[in-house]
Amino acid sequence: MRNQLSRMDGEGNSGAVRWLALAVVTLVMAGALALALVVGRAPVLSEWIDDPRFFRRALVVHVVLSLWGWFMAYAAGLRSLVDGPGKRWRRRTSLGLAAGGVAAMVGSSAIRGAEPLLVNYIPVVDHPVFLAGLAAFFAGVALELCRPPRIAPAAERSIPAASAIAWRATAPVAVIAFVVFALSWWKTPRDLAGDLYYELLFWGVGHTLQVVSVLVMIGAWFYLLRDRRERSPVGPRASLAISAALILPWVIAPFLTLSGTTDGTYIRGFTRLMQFGIAGPVVVALLLCLPALRARGAVRAGRWAFVTSAALTVVGFGLGAMIRGSDTMIPAHYHASLGAITVALMALSFALIAVRGWAPEHRWWRRLSAAQPVVFGAGQLIFVAGFAVSGFFGADRKAYGADQIIDSTGAFVGLATMGIGGVTAVVGGAGFLILLSVVCKQRITQLWRTR
Repeated sequence: MRNQLSRMDGEGNSGAVRWLALAVVTLVMAGALALALVVGRAPVLSEWIDDPRFFRRALVVHVVLSLWGWFMAYAAGLRSLVDGPGKRWRRRTSLGLAAGGVAAMVGSSAIRGAEPLLVNYIPVVDHPVFLAGLAAFFAGVALELCRPPRIAPAAERSIPAASAIAWRATAPVAVIAFVVFALSWWKTPRDLAGDLYYELLFWGVGHTLQVVSVLVMIGAWFYLLRDRRERSPVGPRASLAISAALILPWVIAPFLTLSGTTDGTYIRGFTRLMQFGIAGPVVVALLLCLPALRARGAVRAGRWAFVTSAALTVVGFGLGAMIRGSDTMIPAHYHASLGAITVALMALSFALIAVRGWAPEHRWWRRLSAAQPVVFGAGQLIFVAGFAVSGFFGADRKAYGADQIIDSTGAFVGLATMGIGGVTAVVGGAGFLILLSVVCKQRITQLWRTR
C-alpha cells in the first residue's frame, strides 16, 4: 500500500494534501474565533475590546469556516485525491482563491463598523472584504470540484471504488449549486433589508451544498469500513445508485428559483427537498454498511467511528422530524447532522495518514487517534441531547446570556447537559488538532533530515 501511495506522490497528488491541510487550517481558525467568543463573555477580558460588534462578526466567521470552510475544502481535497491533481493552472488558481478567501474572511472580523448578519445557512459580515473572501473561497472550491474526472490508476488502487464514486458525485451537485446561486442572485430584489436579502440569496444554495457534505460523509463511511484487503462493504453499483438517488431530486432545484426568491415555492421547495431528498439514500447507505460491523478483518477504529457518525446521523434525522417551532430543537438537529459529518472526516483523516505511512509509531498515538473521533462524537451526542430536552421545554433558539429565560426544571437540566456535552466535544476537537500536530512535527523532521 505504501508503494502505491508513493506512486501517487510521484504523480504530484500533493494537491490533495494541500487541500486537506487548508481544511484543517480553516477548522483551526474557526476554533480560534470560538475562543474569541469565550473571551468576549469573560469578566475583565471582555473590557479590552471596545467594539461590541466584534463578537458577532467573530461568530459569523466561525460558523462559515467551521461549516462551509471545513467541509467544502475537505470535499475538494478528496476530489483531488481520487482524480489526481489536474492541470497546474487549475490547481494553483483554485487553491489560491480558496486560501485567500479564508484569509479575507478571518480578517473581516476585525473591521470596525462591519455589520454582522446572522442569517440561516451562510451568515455574512456585510462588508466587501468578507463578501469578496466568501466569493473567492467558493470559486476556488467550485473550480476544483467541477473539473472533468481524470482517472488516476494509482489512486484508484488505494481508494475503494465505492468511496471514489461518492466523492466524484460532488461535482454535479456543485454545478447545480452554482446555477442555483446565479439564479438566486438574479432573482433577489436589491432593495431588501440586508438580513432578508442574504437570507433569500443563500437559502437555495445553502440547502443544495448540504448534499456535497453528505456525499463526502457516505464515501468516508465506505472507506472506514473497508477490510484489511481494502475491500469496501458496498460495491460500485450500490454506491452509484445511492449517489444518483441523492443527486436526482436536486435537478429541479434551479427551477424552484425561477419564480423568484420571495415566492413561497422557493422557500418551501428547498425545505421539502432537504426533508425528503436526503434521508432516504443516507439510511440505505447506513443499512448496507451494517453487515461490515460484524465482518472479520474489518478495521476496528473505523467501525467505532462509523457507529458514532451513524448514531449522530439517525439522531439528527429524528430531531429534524420533531421540529415544531423556533426553539433549541433546531440547533440540536443541525449540530447532530454536522457532528456526524465531522466525526467521519476526523476518522478519515487518521485513516489516510496511516495509509500514507505518516502515522507515528507510538502506541499511544494509534490508540488516541482511534478514540478521538468517538470522544468528539459522544460529546456532540450529549450536547445535542441537552439542546433537544431544553427545546422540548420551550427554550428559545436565539436567546443568550441575560436574554435567556429558563422557566422550567426541564429547560435547566437540558441546558446544563448541553454544557457538559459541549465541553466534551471541545476536548475531543482539541485532541484532533493535537494529534495532527504530532504528525506535522514528525513529517517536518523527516523532510529536514532528508535534505
